[in-house]
Amino acid sequence: MIDKNGKFFGKLNVIDALVLVLVVVVAAGFAYGRFAPRVQQFLTAETPIYFTFMTESVRPFSVDAVAPGDALFRQHESHAPLGHVVRVETVPNYTIVQNRDGTAVSARNQGRYNLFITLEGRGHVRPEGFFLNGTTQVAPGSVLPIQSQRMFGTSTVFWVGEALPAPFADEA
Repeated sequence: MIDKNGKFFGKLNVIDALVLVLVVVVAAGFAYGRFAPRVQQFLTAETPIYFTFMTESVRPFSVDAVAPGDALFRQHESHAPLGHVVRVETVPNYTIVQNRDGTAVSARNQGRYNLFITLEGRGHVRPEGFFLNGTTQVAPGSVLPIQSQRMFGTSTVFWVGEALPAPFADEA
């Protein structure tokens, strides 16, 4: 491959080959930097994000444990809040029961409520969705373990958007 004069295949010496490889690498790097598609910056400007959690079949003491202004955290991650409560709403909880004749009916589950907690947080809005604290994606249907100073539980994200939503429920 290298002859006695130090040339590749009898035509190109080692130094010339290294210079040629360097020129090709620099040209490829320039071409990639100039013509490669631009990647969107990971972090956009933080903006207010509103989202509503729904927790089903809670008792009155759980309803009373959440108030506007409370900070809510992802459970076991108390370093940065998901947001602060701006609204607490409840509706009666219903369950399906079977009558003696075999028919199924919806019956009020006495002493239980569905709790809707609307928060205002700060995060990033990207094409992939809404992100809080850098990596926590918040999307309708997502299930997140949440906690405050007086309560904890698993809730489902019911709604998310960039503006405060109209009330979902009447106070029970």
